[in-house]
Amino acid sequence: REQRPAGQWTVAEVGAWLAARSGAGELAELAQEHAVSGRALLRLTEGTLQRMGVAPRSQRRELLQELLQLRLQQELEELLSIVGGEHLP
Repeated sequence: REQRPAGQWTVAEVGAWLAARSGAGELAELAQEHAVSGRALLRLTEGTLQRMGVAPRSQRRELLQELLQLRLQQELEELLSIVGGEHLP
């Protein structure tokens, strides 16, 4: 599990996260080509993914769903730290 917030990930860390997703090896390569940082990763949209060359709509939708989960996890951890809670395991 990544220790730093996703918004602070480097292009290499984004590539590693994408490569760890099932069938996302080509996505990791595209992210490297387009120099997608963590901040950019969290802001990807279906249109952006399409312009980057992620052709299958199902693949774009799956990635966007995983990105939503990642964003929600980040927000939850931030909220817990604000209220003095522990970070989630």
